[in-house]
Amino acid sequence: MIKEFVSGLGIVTAAFIVAVGLSACSSDDATADNSSAVTKKGVGDAVNFTVVTAGGSTTRAFSTLDNYWTMNDLMAVREGSTVYQYKAASSSTSSGSRVSIVPNTDDAYTWSPEVTQRTFSAWYPYSSTPPSSVAGVTDQRSDNLGRSENWGTMTNTQYNNLDLLYAPDVAVSYKQPVDLVFYHQMCRIVVTVNSTGTKGSKPVTSVTFGKNNIAAGGTLTPGYTGAEGSTASWSITQNTSVQMRLVNIIAVDNPTTIRQYTYECIVPPQSLAASEVLFQITTTASDNTTTTTEYKPGDVYQDAPDFRAGYQYNFMLTLSRAGLISISTVSVNNWATENVNGLTATVPDAGY
Repeated sequence: MIKEFVSGLGIVTAAFIVAVGLSACSSDDATADNSSAVTKKGVGDAVNFTVVTAGGSTTRAFSTLDNYWTMNDLMAVREGSTVYQYKAASSSTSSGSRVSIVPNTDDAYTWSPEVTQRTFSAWYPYSSTPPSSVAGVTDQRSDNLGRSENWGTMTNTQYNNLDLLYAPDVAVSYKQPVDLVFYHQMCRIVVTVNSTGTKGSKPVTSVTFGKNNIAAGGTLTPGYTGAEGSTASWSITQNTSVQMRLVNIIAVDNPTTIRQYTYECIVPPQSLAASEVLFQITTTASDNTTTTTEYKPGDVYQDAPDFRAGYQYNFMLTLSRAGLISISTVSVNNWATENVNGLTATVPDAGY
């Protein structure tokens, strides 16, 4: 399945591109080269930068709290063809709060009286060239819960770095502060599974997003996301599956009969046909026998899902003792706020 996505605007035909790493690209937000205004640290007054992530309370894929920057997070700040490495000077004190950033090397942006207008952009995680591609990561499992089971090996930092953020051009006058607003270029899929099997006999041991129909990476022109008129666009190929990251296990109601498992993954924007597999849920019985149950978009949506950049999609599923799956709720959450047509869940009969 080969598609190109223009975030917030829909789907158009595109060519298959396999992208690994980050490489230079040109985009509409690239500005004239103002590198003559760039001076070394300690020469002239420093340009003051602050950063924040667009959206509501759930706006960054960090392991502790969303929309929180962590001290020393590294990001790239660009002016013209010049790119310098900056870092968060402190951690966020509250969700959505702005954080100052400072140079991480001796190179820094400073003010020059002869240049009165400046334009800056930025991206996270740091790379020396603007983001034009994202390597596909199909195994996003992690051992972050500290349990004895083998949930995966991806570290929190590696997972956080999947969450590509981009701050489009900001034009400022002489000695004005530069307030950079980052936008998600990816989307996040979250599924919570209530397993009603007897405790210990039917635990959920893995959840996979898709079945050879998912794009884990691709190429892009970064820009605004999470709103009508978004400018970010992607070219992807949907031919893989993504093993999701376990983020929580809790007992629900009676802990001897119900366990709740929450998994998530970060992927480029994309859509699936109603006939395709949305999730594969694997359980393991006490005799180590595994069972994988597939769930398709046609069972969840009135229309096939359209996963857009800048949004989080939340699914609540229930897996019965007989291995049947029913849908409880579906919602689109605050990587930004949007009412997406076609995201109405179809609730099965009570006996399903």
